[in-house]
Amino acid sequence: MKLLGQARDETKRVNKKTDNSSRLRRIRHAVFPKIEAHPKRVIDKLSEYGLTTTD
Repeated sequence: MKLLGQARDETKRVNKKTDNSSRLRRIRHAVFPKIEAHPKRVIDKLSEYGLTTTD
């Protein structure tokens, strides 16, 4: 159990070093690039797959 505590402390230290929100933003952009900026493109993508969005 001591190892788990050490790992948790290490993660905390790393998270403090890299701002957590920007890290998540980078991850989100890697997975869904530019979705926030182009909602129309997302809807076009969905309609390609035959899915619809309800207003």
